[in-house]
Amino acid sequence: MEFLETVFILFYRTVLFFSVLMLALRIMGKRQLGDAEPSDLVVTILLSELAAGPLQNIEEPIYRSLVPIILLVVIELTVAFISLKNVNLRRFFQGRYSILIDDGKLNQAEMKKAHVTVDEVLEEIRQSGGIGIDEVRYCILETSGRMSVIMKNNTSPIKLPVSIILDGKIIYKNLSVCGLTKKGAISFLNEKGIRREDVFWMYYSEGEIKTIMKDESS
Repeated sequence: MEFLETVFILFYRTVLFFSVLMLALRIMGKRQLGDAEPSDLVVTILLSELAAGPLQNIEEPIYRSLVPIILLVVIELTVAFISLKNVNLRRFFQGRYSILIDDGKLNQAEMKKAHVTVDEVLEEIRQSGGIGIDEVRYCILETSGRMSVIMKNNTSPIKLPVSIILDGKIIYKNLSVCGLTKKGAISFLNEKGIRREDVFWMYYSEGEIKTIMKDESS
């Protein structure tokens, strides 16, 4: 009888925590683990650890895990919301991509900072159909930890887009890269009859400034 009771409790808790974790991940909009940002990975590990306790020890009350799981979901949603509004906080939690190869030239400083070896870069190049570094236009270490390789024979733009405005906020350190000043960026918007608060993304690419308004697909 005690054996059947234990089996029932384990079955009940397994189904419960499976459902709760699936719901939590759906609410937080988590991606597959291979594409996880650093903050995503931390939350995923914590959720799995919290769920493991009551499954390994049936004497442990369920609420001791359910309450922290709910708090994690609330914290993650709060951070995600604030990150949408604050570029610096978003970079703190999600990191920033690194350009490891720029027009066939290795960026050794970025490689050292990211702890990436030449062998790892060459492996990604071979998987993208290339052989040597001189064939690569860009090799980018994404915030997820994956590398994106753009070959020189690729039809993609020659230069990566540089953000000028994100969600209505000017990225001041990028203005000089685009040959702009704060006054110049605002003048550009005024000429187009656009309010800065209505801009979702304004970026510089291939000598042109392009703008995507909020709630606009392109």
